[in-house]
Amino acid sequence: ERRQDNGVYGMYAKSDIPHDTVLASFPLNQLVTASIDKNGPLSNSSVSNLVYAVILEMAKGPNSSKFAFFSMFETMDELSEHSAYFFTKNELRSIQNLNPILYRVTIEKIRRIDAIKAEIQKLDPGLSHDVIIQVTLNYFSRAWGTEVGFVPVLDLFNHSDRKGNKIIKRAEDTHVRLISRITVKKDEQIFISYSRKDLAEHAISFNYFDSAGTHYIDYSLRVLQTVNSEIKEKVFRYAAKKYGGHFFSVNDVKYFKLTAKNMFFLEGGPSFNLINYFKDIAAFESKLGDTAYSDQLVLENLLSVIDAFISANQSNKCDLKNIPEKVHRFYHLSIKERQILENNRYWVVDNV
Repeated sequence: ERRQDNGVYGMYAKSDIPHDTVLASFPLNQLVTASIDKNGPLSNSSVSNLVYAVILEMAKGPNSSKFAFFSMFETMDELSEHSAYFFTKNELRSIQNLNPILYRVTIEKIRRIDAIKAEIQKLDPGLSHDVIIQVTLNYFSRAWGTEVGFVPVLDLFNHSDRKGNKIIKRAEDTHVRLISRITVKKDEQIFISYSRKDLAEHAISFNYFDSAGTHYIDYSLRVLQTVNSEIKEKVFRYAAKKYGGHFFSVNDVKYFKLTAKNMFFLEGGPSFNLINYFKDIAAFESKLGDTAYSDQLVLENLLSVIDAFISANQSNKCDLKNIPEKVHRFYHLSIKERQILENNRYWVVDNV
């Protein structure tokens, strides 16, 4: 049942719920994504395609068969109060002072939202700016990717990394389901998991940060590398082909952006995938330079990244009372991030 506790609504167990129980289920053919034209004018951008489809449904108001999908959307007034998209220059500058890497990630998200808006407005110039922004921001805070999109029943559950339950959608399924991964006792709150995401996503997209939660630093999201030698370009092309990534230039400087999945600095140390990536890249670079590969090289490469991330994090030099209230979650995020990075440094020195 849905009820309020200390002013916060959540879903609670009316009786004991065993592990692997279906907590919620929704038919796939009733999702907004089921009616999207995969070959339509926005087919090259799945997010824009979904956002546009929802906007068209919203225009029908309560007469829409999918009214429940957007009836719980945050309004523009609510979003303008806390979304980083509406931060002032002074508020954004506060993030930059805390951590220029976090600032870059925030600006990248704002630019992506603006790009989605521009793409949809080009297709349908009569659409309201506010409606496009409202749906786009709700997409990043509420949707379950472009394959599933919005599922109204899932909006009723709060998030927890430790106790959150899984969203399941297999190729052969007719429903998207929420499955309990732990036993839930009577009167305990039932949580959902957003899956592993960089802790910055909680502050930027979900508009909150809980320091007590379990958090992760996504290496791919954070790292941006300069292509400053022929060997580095070959290494990055190898990484792009095997793990995902792309090149771009700004002011005649060439950069490589890794887009690999599931490469995290966890709270206690680097993930298995991240360690293997660094080992693979070190081995490939050693082969190109005709130098010996060693665990020491992997250690040095990992430490150089961790130390760069720690150096960029200036939370230890900032005073919360001098930071705008809307940016407080970014401050607490930065404190937690620094702890995670320091833990990873200890782990690398002790184990690699």
